[in-house]
Amino acid sequence: MTDTRAAGSPGSPGSSGSAGDRLRQLMRSLSEQGTMPGVSVACGVREREAFRSWTGDACRQGGPPRRVDEHTRYDAASLTKVMSTLPIVLRLHAAGVIDINAPVSRWLPELANPYRDEMTIRHLLTHTAGLITHQEYWRQLDGYTAVLDAVLREPPAAPPGTVFAYSDLGYIMLGEILRRATGEELPALFAAQVSAPLGLRVTSFLPTAGNIAATEVKDGVAVEGRVHDENARAMGGVAGHAGLFTDLGDAAATAAAWAQPAPTLLPADLAQEAVTRQPMPDSSSARALGWVCAGDESWDHIGPSWPRTTVSHTGFTGVSIAADPVSGWWAAVLSNAVHSGRERPRLRRARLDLHAAIADLLTRRGPWMTGLGRP
Repeated sequence: MTDTRAAGSPGSPGSSGSAGDRLRQLMRSLSEQGTMPGVSVACGVREREAFRSWTGDACRQGGPPRRVDEHTRYDAASLTKVMSTLPIVLRLHAAGVIDINAPVSRWLPELANPYRDEMTIRHLLTHTAGLITHQEYWRQLDGYTAVLDAVLREPPAAPPGTVFAYSDLGYIMLGEILRRATGEELPALFAAQVSAPLGLRVTSFLPTAGNIAATEVKDGVAVEGRVHDENARAMGGVAGHAGLFTDLGDAAATAAAWAQPAPTLLPADLAQEAVTRQPMPDSSSARALGWVCAGDESWDHIGPSWPRTTVSHTGFTGVSIAADPVSGWWAAVLSNAVHSGRERPRLRRARLDLHAAIADLLTRRGPWMTGLGRP
């Protein structure tokens, strides 16, 4: 059961034409193959949206079949890191509440890591804190405090600044630092520091029941409205590394905000630093503050058709956002890829193909984009 529609009238920018048609056909094919059972895509240049379309199923097994529509919410998974944790950290840094160059022991004095006084918030943001990549705490622990305590007791893998290792543990620590620095819970911080300034409508932790794309099928029943990440689920659904749910409009607004020369959320100089490549311990890693930079050998999912100044991020469920503040290009891709199973064997190829098709669409200028597009 699939259904493809595009926003706007038949003659509106991005809703017709060969590049848009090819992108919609690719989306339809990915849905029919099961790579992305439901998929929603929006893209544009700075404040101008070029394309918005959705296709496929919010649920096709483990529950009543449902189509996606423009307002379907998806589990944002690790997009939580750049949609919530990163901007809150940077806004509090700009306000003088925290210092991203200060040791994390200032806020986490019980941290057992022997490098606690050398490890900084910047290390956590760039995944260079020397932490292990992952631990399945949820198998033995339940509750926010229990998981957090285990994270703070976890032995390091390396000294800070010596290796790059993508780690949820660092963002769990960041979430707790934000709580302690402000005395507020993450949902309230997100609402005040991110959602309100960007005018987001529905993005939140702990969504109420409704139009939410199903993720993995467990014991024959599709998971809907509960965070897919097991550690975040064990923590009560709210954490610094995962837990947000978002829809296409809000994901597009977030991506577009980062594609502006001076984003709404941050002072221009801090916004520029956030998307600038940071020093990395190895040449294969290309990271900004929180973001993946174009050309990263392991994590780049946008491919060579996008400007080299692009930053992006993915989420395990199949979601991603990308933004380039130089050209103004941005894209939001939401999907429930794990609805077909968590192995997702064709997902990386699908992401590369989608972003190549999006780049083709954004490259083809028309009267509605005069003077805009890829340099």
